[in-house]
Amino acid sequence: MYNRDTSYIAPKQYKLAKIDFSKALELDPKYHKALMNRGICYVQLDRNSDAKKDFTLAVSLSPSDGKRYYYRALAIINDMNLIKSKHKENHNINLIQENVYAQKAACSDIEKAKQFEYSRSYSALKKHCPRMPNKK
Repeated sequence: MYNRDTSYIAPKQYKLAKIDFSKALELDPKYHKALMNRGICYVQLDRNSDAKKDFTLAVSLSPSDGKRYYYRALAIINDMNLIKSKHKENHNINLIQENVYAQKAACSDIEKAKQFEYSRSYSALKKHCPRMPNKK
């Protein structure tokens, strides 16, 4: 089932892949690869809250894998961007503050991914966390 799931991702059939990853997780709720891939599907489907849940569980199951932190950070950033676009005209103080906290959480996750030497984290730090020191 897992191989069929991943074959759906390549042609961008995220809904079908998500269904199969969910079935794999019914059989083994701690199957971290299925959690990661279902989370990626959720991101592609703009279901960032669901993606963050999957990535958070994946982080708890394998806390020394930088990839998990990286993808959770991207889900947070995607969520922030959706919020910004929905409320572009509404400069609500609470909304701005929520984005500041989300930005800090995302940058913290990207930094954690970098600590575990996940290669994509270096460019993500430069792009999404320009105020943070970016040391190798």
